[in-house]
Amino acid sequence: MKENTSLEIARNRLAKIWFIGSGVPFLILVVQSILGKYADKVKEAFTWFIPTVFPTLTLMISVIGAAALIPKENRVIRTSFLKLTVGVSIAYLVILSLVLFLQPFGNFEDPIELFSMSNFFITPIQGVVVAALGFLFTSDQPRDKPE
Repeated sequence: MKENTSLEIARNRLAKIWFIGSGVPFLILVVQSILGKYADKVKEAFTWFIPTVFPTLTLMISVIGAAALIPKENRVIRTSFLKLTVGVSIAYLVILSLVLFLQPFGNFEDPIELFSMSNFFITPIQGVVVAALGFLFTSDQPRDKPE
């Protein structure tokens, strides 16, 4: 098994996971809003959802965009750290999606109540995910020195 992975490959893989994993619940939220699921509380639904994914997505776009403007560097990360980051990212996005998907089956009269309650378990997981992603997307490993 490879011990290291290219930082560029790792970032791109995580960006795909995040854009797909947050895009699906975003589209569901849009459709539900258009169909009147949240009635006069559409703002509250999006106020809950937007901070759960968009800061991370904008960080990813910024870093990948900035890297696109510079010469390709040979930076690597340990594959084990990438696997950890992918795992916690997928777990977070699944839990976030489950809140939307399972809401119709809950005992909450108002879907916004579930969104508020879900912050108790989403926020701590988000902290772990953001720590791993933040390190991966903001750290710069020194370039390999020519031999």
